[in-house]
Amino acid sequence: MMGNLDGSHLSLLLDALLKGLASRTWDGKDALLKAVAAICTNSKNHLASETDQPSVDLLLNAILKEARKEKLTYKIEAIKTAGILLYELQVDRFQEFSDIVFPILQKDITSSLQESESDEEWPNKKLKQTLQYDVQSVAYEALGKAWPCVQETQDKYQEDFSTLLASRLTATTWKVQLSLLRAIQGFIDRSLLLERGDLKDIPYKQQVFTKVFSKIIPPICQCLGIVWYTGVRTEALATLEKLVARLSTANQLSLLTVELNSQLMESLTVMAADSQPELQHRAAELRQHLT
Repeated sequence: MMGNLDGSHLSLLLDALLKGLASRTWDGKDALLKAVAAICTNSKNHLASETDQPSVDLLLNAILKEARKEKLTYKIEAIKTAGILLYELQVDRFQEFSDIVFPILQKDITSSLQESESDEEWPNKKLKQTLQYDVQSVAYEALGKAWPCVQETQDKYQEDFSTLLASRLTATTWKVQLSLLRAIQGFIDRSLLLERGDLKDIPYKQQVFTKVFSKIIPPICQCLGIVWYTGVRTEALATLEKLVARLSTANQLSLLTVELNSQLMESLTVMAADSQPELQHRAAELRQHLT
């Protein structure tokens, strides 16, 4: 229904939501964030074409401001909304967003628990820890959505971003692992390294590809062997399928070094004995594609 809003109604609704977001944080305010995300998802063409609508920058500025708030339950929804807007509206604000999110992700959960909000506000330590992991999970997925198809930004951040994702993939909870794998999928989806380029660019592309994906591929392969979490294995396999598909489409499978290809083949061979028949079949197909 929101997709059918005409320009005047859309403008009134967004103006009201922006005024509400400008107020202090109150219980239930996260509903405004969800409404902004829904409207921008369903009316993104209106936002891009109508001059009488609040500007995309104005919307993003408001949401990114909310993502800096300290209340964990609200922060989670604000970060999620920022990721949705950046993805749907195809805007590059990765530097600003990563400045908000990277510090959250680079902290150890234990130290974050000690620093954030008083014990009086959080008498239940277990709930507080669960929310900290929820923040991380949402933040990783949002970063994956925010990864832009902009060469300058990718050149600047792809090494740090890939290092962050890879370093945490095998050292966290299974729920956060799923979010990390989805973030890596977003990284792969929009990576300009994986597009067909001029022959003269191949040596440089090979160097950067090896530097980035020699960090990413090994922990994904480790995830294929996590026998007690089918969801993690499934998402890891989907991530590798996406990578190989993009390389194949661009006729760039040769970018995989002998070492990386060998690691992929070994992990997929082991997965051919997976307890799930569908995963067995998909792993065998992917292995055949790499042969």
